[in-house]
Amino acid sequence: ALREQGNTTPGKATDDWLISPPVYMESGKTYMLKWKDRNQYNTTDRKAQYDITFGNNNTTEAQNNILGTYTAESYYYSEQDVFLPSVTTSGVYHIGWHVHGQQQTRSLVIKDFSIVEVSGTDMQLISFTGNSLASVGIPHDFKVVVRNYGSTAASDFSVKLFDNEGAELASTSY
Repeated sequence: ALREQGNTTPGKATDDWLISPPVYMESGKTYMLKWKDRNQYNTTDRKAQYDITFGNNNTTEAQNNILGTYTAESYYYSEQDVFLPSVTTSGVYHIGWHVHGQQQTRSLVIKDFSIVEVSGTDMQLISFTGNSLASVGIPHDFKVVVRNYGSTAASDFSVKLFDNEGAELASTSY
């Protein structure tokens, strides 16, 4: 886990950095950064706001590509992710967390930092809810939540429901 201590000086804005170790990336591939963040303290009055940055060196000056702005709002971990920019040259790059702006922020904690290569489409089931006992002759509603972790939009996909023996019970296409 990475931890930024936070600013406790009254009247002084926060300007702290956490920069990753070197990460090798290949040109032509798509990568996603995943991490969990939280506030160190259970308070909502001083949230830790930060940018995710990307650069080719571990200095703050090299972190010149801002990928997004995030806020660690809770004491409980929240999962985050962002696509990394495509690189034209294979080599070593660095990811930065730039905590900034607020006076007297709370500490930011980052854990489970990972970079994964993603394919064009990567559909995953997030949740499936509904009655576990389907009575005869009675319609039942089920809710399916999917997420595309890939790098391109998915179209013409279907969701299928199977019984324990593998027989298809129902399907729907999108």
